[in-house]
Amino acid sequence: MTESTLDTTRSARDGGPVSSARREEIGPGSVVGRHMVLHEIGAGGMGVVYAAYDPELDRKVALKLVLPGRGATGRVRLLREAQALARLSHPHVVAVHDVGTVGEQIWLAMELVEGRTLSDWLETKRQWRDALEVLRKAGAGLAAAHAVGLLHRDFKPTNVMVGDDDRVRVLDFGLARTHASEGSAHSDPPEPSEAPKSPLTTDLTRTGAVVGTPRYMAPEQLGAKELTAAADQFSFCVTLWEALYGQRPFAGSSTEAIIANVLAGRLRSPPKRHAVPGWLRRACERGLAADPEQRWPSMDALLDTLAKGRKRAGIRKGAAVVAVLALLGAAAEARRGWELSHQQAACDATATELDGVWSPAREQALRKALVATGVSFAPMTADKVTSWIDRQAAQWREARVEACLDANVRGRWDADTLDRSLWCLDARRTELESLVDELTRADVPVVHRAVAVASSLAPVAACLDPEVLETRPPPPPVDREALREIRADVLRAANLDRAGRSAQGLELAGKALARAEALAWPPLVTEARLQRGQLLERNGSYPEAAAELEQAYFDASRGVAPEVVFDAACRLVRTLGVNAAQHADGLHWARLAEVALEELHDGEQLRRASLLTNRATVHRLMGEYHEARREQEQALAILQDALGSEHLRVVATLVNLANVHAALRNDDEAAALLQRALTIQEQVLEPDNPDLSATLNNLAIVRSTTGDHEAAKRLLQRALAISEQALGSTHPSVATSLNNLADEHYAAGDYEEAKRLSERALSIWEQALGPEHPDVAASLINLANATRATGDGERAKLLHERALGILEAKLGPEHPHVAHPLASLAKIALDQHRPADALALAQRAVSIQEQSEAAARELAPTRFVLAQALWATPKDGGGDPARAVTLAEQARDALRAAGDAEVLPELEQWLADRSTSAPPP
Repeated sequence: MTESTLDTTRSARDGGPVSSARREEIGPGSVVGRHMVLHEIGAGGMGVVYAAYDPELDRKVALKLVLPGRGATGRVRLLREAQALARLSHPHVVAVHDVGTVGEQIWLAMELVEGRTLSDWLETKRQWRDALEVLRKAGAGLAAAHAVGLLHRDFKPTNVMVGDDDRVRVLDFGLARTHASEGSAHSDPPEPSEAPKSPLTTDLTRTGAVVGTPRYMAPEQLGAKELTAAADQFSFCVTLWEALYGQRPFAGSSTEAIIANVLAGRLRSPPKRHAVPGWLRRACERGLAADPEQRWPSMDALLDTLAKGRKRAGIRKGAAVVAVLALLGAAAEARRGWELSHQQAACDATATELDGVWSPAREQALRKALVATGVSFAPMTADKVTSWIDRQAAQWREARVEACLDANVRGRWDADTLDRSLWCLDARRTELESLVDELTRADVPVVHRAVAVASSLAPVAACLDPEVLETRPPPPPVDREALREIRADVLRAANLDRAGRSAQGLELAGKALARAEALAWPPLVTEARLQRGQLLERNGSYPEAAAELEQAYFDASRGVAPEVVFDAACRLVRTLGVNAAQHADGLHWARLAEVALEELHDGEQLRRASLLTNRATVHRLMGEYHEARREQEQALAILQDALGSEHLRVVATLVNLANVHAALRNDDEAAALLQRALTIQEQVLEPDNPDLSATLNNLAIVRSTTGDHEAAKRLLQRALAISEQALGSTHPSVATSLNNLADEHYAAGDYEEAKRLSERALSIWEQALGPEHPDVAASLINLANATRATGDGERAKLLHERALGILEAKLGPEHPHVAHPLASLAKIALDQHRPADALALAQRAVSIQEQSEAAARELAPTRFVLAQALWATPKDGGGDPARAVTLAEQARDALRAAGDAEVLPELEQWLADRSTSAPPP
């Protein structure tokens, strides 16, 4: 039978029998609640619907009642529908007005819609654009339900009304059920004394183990599994496919055959002769994926894609109309229409240019590679990574089609703009391809960085912005294929770096630079040089990195590549101002980067955030904490606005801002920021991803600073366990936690344990980085301090001397880091009663820190060592007791202002003792 207005009919064509249960004696003239029944307008397996009159509000309503034969289950279902609809207020969802009981029945008064079901509406041949518009409105109703935590669970053409007023409404939320905050919902329990049945035999329109209509149900719904909004999305896409092509997406002459195809994900091919564009078919296919995780992230995401495509289709249609009116004669009009149609089809086809880069086969290979590493969280990582890549791939395909339309159909672009756009898109495609390649060759370290790498892909939107394209160098006039291959290697080197294979990336970048110089196309030469400079910095070769980056800056400044001008200057802020501790030079490059940024498009906000972050770090190292805080907060605001509040780049900035607050001794604020960063990481990554260990380490340091050493130990032990489980016992991340844990034991006076942990950390650093890396020197200093505390001063001296040699060779003799082993060697000299040696070492340490404009808090401990040396050294050997006391008092004041709880007690006691004792003669 044909379903009519507001009916929840379960007709045979929907897979459920019409009930034969007897109805209450309700008919025209009966009063239900305050409503007078006018006439019956529909009946089905669960109830009957009447037209009725509400005298209080003077309007007609649709009155729905449950048939008595359904008993308690039917009443519960109707109440659920009433509660679900009452929570919704949306133009594309049927409105519920009132609910009550009559005898054993429950009634529901709803908006009376005059019109046809979508099923009837589609019986009249419709253009795909019209069908899409109606389904978009129905989809908006579904999205509104999802927004308040409801699922429909039986979306299909007969549950959508197209009113005589042309308003579209979704109805019959009788299967709706509140789902949990994470978006899941269980199927209804079976009726009493009734065991759950197979989906092949169950009356699928009743409340029971499985509910819904099989031809429109998602695989997880057929299997009576937990449901999310993705199940409604699947049903919506089945309906959309049927509206577009006149047939459902899953073939089968029986319910069993249809279900088998649904579960296997076997889509039928669309009819050969149809006008539905490729982008629309692809959008629908994604929503029909067998795996809910592979569908659109939400109904809103799907509707956004449909809206953009619909807008594009409207532009095409308008262009066609204008073109037709401009032609004279029917033959010319027909010819133009044919050409326009083929141009549009050709543009749609360009989206397939990415198929070799990202396809179901490539996705399967990537998943297999990640899982094969054996990392516990690899399956979850695979889900998150493919989601990011899906997003990038969808944006690329859309941009490729739009570029073609702007140039060849809309006539907005000239040939030069199109060429620039395609060269830009080629770079984004190559970057994506190399990333997929690297992830498909995944090892254990790559797995833990995979999500961060996938989320860091360059945005595609710039490739569609003529103003941005105008600021970038035009594509090469000759040797384009050879240059494309070199650029692919440069982009691959960047992905190797992101994946933690910086040594391999450096080697590849060097080869790419040599090849680029041989072909002598300046934009690519500067790009390759920039990448090599960044990788040199990553590998700890700071002077060589600075030289390469400066060369890239000056080469690009000749109008060759404005974005490289900025990127090189911005990177030099970090290379010189942070890593090389040349703060003034870092701020100088920050000013040059600011100028370069003005030459770029206003939309380059992500670049501005990078500059703010680097400059803030320099200010923090200089002790200019309030300036550093202001800039980090600006960077955070930009990133949250551009990327959302849960992007991993936001996490990094939260950690940076926390470091500033820690320096200001705003420990509560620092801890709150780090906790927020940790929470985001646990959601965006995985709970046991080793990237969490860095945040845990930072949070532990804050807890330690406040004196909560037990909390610090717990955090560090968690960080250590995560890193060891995910990366193995010899990874540098493990060494970081070991070093920090050693510091906690040192602070607690457990020097032997601190020494053991430091020795293990040193072994890891030496194996991972080589014996001459600056990070090895830091580990040597930690071990030497613990060794000195155990009474082995001579071995401590040798360890500090080795660290000093590494730092002087790698960073230069005046680098601030050199002051640390010098001060420690001075302490050992005092222990060994060599005050003259201690004085020389301490004086050099203080001089280095003062020249580098170190903050008073950082300078204070070194000044205290110098004060001790000045006091212990005879006057004829350079001793100066008065200066010693002055330096100690300066250090005391600085540590008091900073709230120091470690060095300050010893310093205050030393000053107290000096007030009652005489210095050496």
